[in-house]
Amino acid sequence: AAITSPSPLPPMLLPTLLSVLSFALVSSPSLAWTPLTFSPHPILMSASVLLASTQGLLARFRAGPGTPSSRIWHAKMQVGSFLLMVAGTVSILLHKYTMQKSLWPRTFHGVFGWVILLTFLLQSAVGSLKLATLWKSGEKKHRWHGLFGFWAWISSCIVLTYGVFLVLPSLSSALSTVAVACCALSVTKALRRFPFSSMYKRRIVVSKNAVLELGVKNTARRYTNNVPLHD
Repeated sequence: AAITSPSPLPPMLLPTLLSVLSFALVSSPSLAWTPLTFSPHPILMSASVLLASTQGLLARFRAGPGTPSSRIWHAKMQVGSFLLMVAGTVSILLHKYTMQKSLWPRTFHGVFGWVILLTFLLQSAVGSLKLATLWKSGEKKHRWHGLFGFWAWISSCIVLTYGVFLVLPSLSSALSTVAVACCALSVTKALRRFPFSSMYKRRIVVSKNAVLELGVKNTARRYTNNVPLHD
């Protein structure tokens, strides 16, 4: 009997498992080692970046890239990620107010955390506009949105990991950092199946072919109508 090779695992399975593991390694020690007024911040932020936003990036594997269902799931996850990030920001501001500390960010983590929040706000707004335009006219605009969003997610993982080093013990921070790094590598590897750069290249090639085809048709039409080609 012929030996059949086992069916490959779904491409989004490993990144999803690693994202859940990373979330657990960040949120669980936060409950044990940080004050109750502070612990909602790392939990909400890790849920935003490691759970919701990760699923938003992996949405193309649900029904194929560019399908309506994958676009809707992507939009829901990324808007949910932004709302969780807003809740996490509000929680840290309440903690600072309770501890009578300055509300202004004074560390790398705090400053770039605000940058990430504004970036996610921009991505949510542009993504919603892009989806509305696509449904209304079928035109694809803001093609930089996908690639920019991926690097925004990578940056948010870095800022999250740095925050973990600031508040958690050495062992917990080391384990969570390794898990987040593995999650980021796994998501990046999965997305290479449908890389943004190759999608752009395909679009450029299609555009060039369309222009060439249109030029040939116009030339043939002018020739059959006895119109000079150079007028």
